Amino acid sequence: MLKHFITLEWKSFLRSASFTSNLVLKIFMILAGLYFIALFLILGAALYYILEESQMKPFPVVNTFIIYYLFGDLIMRFFLQKTPVMNIKPLLFINIRKNSIVNYTLGKTAISFFNVLHLFFLVPFSVVLFIEGFDPLGVSCWFLGMILLILANNYLNILINKKDLLLYIIIGLIVVIAGSQYYNLFDITQYTRSFFMGLYEMKWLVIVPVILCGILYEITFRYFK
Repeated sequence: MLKHFITLEWKSFLRSASFTSNLVLKIFMILAGLYFIALFLILGAALYYILEESQMKPFPVVNTFIIYYLFGDLIMRFFLQKTPVMNIKPLLFINIRKNSIVNYTLGKTAISFFNVLHLFFLVPFSVVLFIEGFDPLGVSCWFLGMILLILANNYLNILINKKDLLLYIIIGLIVVIAGSQYYNLFDITQYTRSFFMGLYEMKWLVIVPVILCGILYEITFRYFK
């Protein structure tokens, strides 16, 4: 079934009247993607040592500000990541279960550039942690937790996409949170840092991102179905 869906979409792309314009656009997108991939690779490989040279504890510092990394990812997705679409009408006349269509459509978003890009930061950063003697199991749980939280962002973005009011509310909350921290009124990182460090120190905490991602996937699945 997966092969069948991919074949149909590839034929649709090739036979599209706007194939040439789509191709040119995709070439520009590929070049931009390669630039960001290189940027994330360098950052992932060098960040630990940059922070270490600045007399900081690299891993705790990263876990302190990773919440803003996730906030920024969500906002970037809202403006740049398209809601997954599929030409469903022709499929309704074929004996294909709706569940299969929805699962395939959502599955495409899981391997989108906006998710894969983070691997080019997280993988080299995790490798550096291995090299620096951090517990391999703890690093693996932290890495898995981060991937699941990024996927949770992916499904959350699908739910709020094209809902400008929700975006303004989220941006407003982020501004309030950042402003409260800047003026020493409330520091959210004191709590989020404990959680992100807990993914490394208390491996069982990885179940939280698993549950969150699963819940958001189920809500998104029902919404599309």
